[in-house]
Amino acid sequence: MSPAAATTDLLTAKRKDLLSLSNQKQSLELEVNAIISELTAPITITTDDANTTTTAPPIGIDTPLVDSEGYPRSDIDVYRARTLR
Repeated sequence: MSPAAATTDLLTAKRKDLLSLSNQKQSLELEVNAIISELTAPITITTDDANTTTTAPPIGIDTPLVDSEGYPRSDIDVYRARTLR
């Protein structure tokens, strides 16, 4: 194999590697944006008895998961918040 052909093959392989890494990066960015969106969006709560809807504050990215007495907050899914964070 000539040096020019070897260089071309190497460049082609590197381009494929870079394209694969770029696709992985885009996938990770989409996942991060979805997680941030879920953590920062207000929570909609629907009650069964009156079919009313209320809005609670978002889980937040760095807000405490416990109340002032040290108990887990009742207005959020603490397990989900921990998993997302």
